[in-house]
Amino acid sequence: MENDETTNFEILSANDKSFEVLSGEICQENQNEKEVEIIYANQIFDVLENVMATLNLEERRLRMSSDEFYIATEGNEEIEKDKEAAKQEEVNYYPACNDETNWFSKFGTNIRYKLEDIENMPIFGYDKADFDENCSDIVLLARIYRISAGKLYKRNSFVIGNPRCLKKKFFDDFKKLIWVTYRSGFRPLQSREGGSVKSFTSDVGWGCTIRVGQMMLLNTLKRHLKGSTTEIDLLKLIQENSFSAGFSLHKFMEISHEFLKKPGDWHSPSMVSHFIEKLSEINQIPNFKVKVFMDSMLYRDQVYAIATEKPIEEIRKICICPDDKDEVIKFEKVGDIICSMCNKKTSDYTWKNSVLLIFPLMLGFKKIQPEYSETIKFFLSLPQTAGAIGGKPRSALYLVGYQGNSLLFLDPHFVQPSLTGIEELSSSIDSYHCDSPKLIPINSAESSISLCFYIKDELEFNKFLDKIEENRRLIHGVILVKNQELKQSNEEMLFFQN
Repeated sequence: MENDETTNFEILSANDKSFEVLSGEICQENQNEKEVEIIYANQIFDVLENVMATLNLEERRLRMSSDEFYIATEGNEEIEKDKEAAKQEEVNYYPACNDETNWFSKFGTNIRYKLEDIENMPIFGYDKADFDENCSDIVLLARIYRISAGKLYKRNSFVIGNPRCLKKKFFDDFKKLIWVTYRSGFRPLQSREGGSVKSFTSDVGWGCTIRVGQMMLLNTLKRHLKGSTTEIDLLKLIQENSFSAGFSLHKFMEISHEFLKKPGDWHSPSMVSHFIEKLSEINQIPNFKVKVFMDSMLYRDQVYAIATEKPIEEIRKICICPDDKDEVIKFEKVGDIICSMCNKKTSDYTWKNSVLLIFPLMLGFKKIQPEYSETIKFFLSLPQTAGAIGGKPRSALYLVGYQGNSLLFLDPHFVQPSLTGIEELSSSIDSYHCDSPKLIPINSAESSISLCFYIKDELEFNKFLDKIEENRRLIHGVILVKNQELKQSNEEMLFFQN
C-alpha cells in the first residue's frame, strides 16, 4: 500500500512541471477571454455613445426652425452650392415634426444595428467580407473581386489584386451603393383601426421591406440614368416629407390600401415588388418600365410589349426570335419575310424602354432550401442582376452579392431623421451610403425572395435568356421562359372540368 502511495506521489511530482505549464495555459486562456470581454465591452460603450449622440442630434434638429438650420449650415461650401438652386426649385416639403415613435424603440434598433457591426460579436454579430490570401471570391452585383499577387487591375467582370488593394477597391464600390434606412420625424401616416386613428411618424419595426425596395429601385435607376442625373435628384424620389416624391414611403402606403395593407403592417417582398410596378406606372421614369412575373414564369411577349410599347396582340403576330440563333432562317412567302422557327412574319420594331424584371419566389419553407444555394449565387452573378429583396424572417435585407456560402447585403434597420428640404438633403448625402458590408449564411436567409434584373435593351434581354437556357439544371426551374401565356377558353375549361 505504501509503495502504491509513493508511486502515485512520484508520478505527481514527475508531472508537476506539466501541471505548471497546463496551469499557465489556463491562466493565459482566462486572460485572453478577459481581454476579449474588455474589447467587446469597450466596443459596446462606443456603440452606446454613438447612438446616443445620433438620437440627441436628431432631437435637436427637430427643435430647430428652418431659419435656424439655414444659419447653422451657413458657410458649408457643399450646402451653399445647393441653397440658391433650392430657392428656385419649387419643391413643397413638410416641416420637421415631433416623432411619436417610442424613443426606446429607436434606441434599441440602432443599438442592435451597431452591435451587428462588431465582427463575431456573440448573438448579434454578422460575418464580414473576408480579404485573407486564401479567401473566396467576393461578388458585388456581378462584379467579381479576386485575391491575387500584384497590383490591382480589371479584366472583364473581374477586379483582381492583392488583399490590401482589393479590399480598398471593394469598399469604395460598396460605399457607392445607395443605402436606404428607417427614418423618423416625417409627416404623419394615419391608420384606422376600428373607430380609432393611429398616427405614424416613423417606419421603425415595419417599413424595412419597403426600404429595401427603394434601395433596389434607386440603385437600378442610378444605372439606368447614368450620366444624365445626379444622386440628389434620385434621392428626391424617396423623400418622406416631399409631397412630389413619387417613390416615397407615403406613396407606397397609398398603393398599399389596394392590397388591404396599412401603415404599421409588415410587407412581404412579393407585395413590395407589386408596389414598385404600380408606382412606376403612376410616376413614369423616361424609357424605364417595371414588370413583375409571378409563379416563376417569364413571358417574352409581355416583355416585348412594354419594351416596344406595341400592343401585345401585335407582338404575338410577329417574329421576336433572336437573329443570332443558327436555327433561325428567314424566307420570303407571299411578299412577307417569314421566320422558320416561329413561322411568323418579321416586322420592324424599336426597343424603346429598359425593363426592370422582378420575380417574387418562394424557395423553400421559411428558409432557402440547400438545393437553391447555387441558384441564388448564379443569379446574383449575372450582368443583368439588380440584386434581390430578401433577408431573414420578417426582417428584410437588400441582397447584392455573396462570398462563399453567405449573401452580401445592405441592412435598412437603422433609424435616421427624415429630411425637410433640399439644403438638408445636400448636407446629408452620407446618410444614404453604408461602409459596413455584412454577410448572412444562405441557409439562414428567408425563403421569400424577389430576384431583380435590369434589362437595358434587346441584346441584353437575349443574353439573359441564353444564360437561363444554358443553366437550366442549375436553376431548378426558378425561372421558366415561355413565348406567351396560354389562356384557356371557356370550352377548354368546361372540357377539363368534366
